Amino acid sequence: MFLLRNQTGRPTSTSSPTISANDPSPSLSDIYNLLLQLTHTQAQLASELASVKQSLHTQSSIQDIHSTRLSFLETQATNNHRQVMHEIEKLQNSTKKHYTRLTSLPMDVVGRIMSWIDPVEVWQFRALSKGFRDLLSSNGFATLLVSRRVPTVDRSITRSKKPTLSDRIFVDTPAIYQVEYARKAYSHLISLCWNDYDGPKFNTSIPGAWLRHLKNLTELKWIYCNWTGPIPREMGDLINLKTLELSHNHLSGEIPSELWNLVNLEVLELNNTGLTGRLPPDLGKLTSLVKLYIWDSEMTGPIPSEIGNLQNLNELFLVLQENSEVRTVIPPELGRLTKLMLLNLASCHLVGCIPRELGQLASLRHMYLDENRLGGNVPIELAALELEECDLSNNAGLNFSFDAPAGWRI
Repeated sequence: MFLLRNQTGRPTSTSSPTISANDPSPSLSDIYNLLLQLTHTQAQLASELASVKQSLHTQSSIQDIHSTRLSFLETQATNNHRQVMHEIEKLQNSTKKHYTRLTSLPMDVVGRIMSWIDPVEVWQFRALSKGFRDLLSSNGFATLLVSRRVPTVDRSITRSKKPTLSDRIFVDTPAIYQVEYARKAYSHLISLCWNDYDGPKFNTSIPGAWLRHLKNLTELKWIYCNWTGPIPREMGDLINLKTLELSHNHLSGEIPSELWNLVNLEVLELNNTGLTGRLPPDLGKLTSLVKLYIWDSEMTGPIPSEIGNLQNLNELFLVLQENSEVRTVIPPELGRLTKLMLLNLASCHLVGCIPRELGQLASLRHMYLDENRLGGNVPIELAALELEECDLSNNAGLNFSFDAPAGWRI
């Protein structure tokens, strides 16, 4: 047991030194000073010893009790002094041996000391011993570690517009720390919108462990964050999402199948991401979609016919790479998207004819089919549309059986 002084100067008994979570992170010299303070407790122990000795002279009826207490205090004072001086010597010369021997202190004290170390660096000390591994991998330590770094969260603020320093620290930590961080910082949010064009970049993978506690989100925009690697499958658990934008990141791999379970999505933008693979038929499950943008990626055709199920779609903008195994054509099912106002399939390596079903798109105002390899006759039904912009240029095989309306680029 260590004796410390409280703010009034009176000694108070405690089993471990306490460092306030609101104090700035101490250096090893600060921990050294904390342990050095423990040496001052010898004065309190000496005072108590003197008091016990005096009691022995004045209260002989309880002599045996005080004698036992005296022996205990003398032994404790000796051990306390020896332990403190030993730890001080080690703190003056920080080595692996020093950290290993810190386990001679009570583990709750060790946990409090270690929780001041950077969350990424502290994980490395798991290799020192089983005791460190168990401590640093525990939920209790994760909670303490996060409490040191994250201020009290105002849960009435349900929107985050830019990443904080804590976000940048915990995004690279082990999953157990990420989970606790997201639980405390973000479980109450409904909107997480970071457009980090001018800010420092993450340069790491999307933290899948965070997503476990983001299930209240209706809007997730991570733009220009420089995320790398694949989209985590946990993204498919955010069933309340209405907007998902991951544009301008360095993602890889295919869109996980779990993403097509987000049936409440109204906006999906995956532009300039580096994603690969085909657009799957499961895209047709997202029947609430109003806006679908996937351009400047490595994704290939064909365009699945199930896209005709997205009958709430107002804007469709795709740029697809060439698929050497199968041709990419304009599916006639697009004619079912009667709410469509923007159709941009430029540079999609399209072949074949323009289907006359596009003439059914009465709401269409902007159509771009340029920079493809389309051929055959342009359907005369397109001339009846109230198009404000129409670009069919750079399709060498197209023929017109009618005079193209003024303003069309052919």
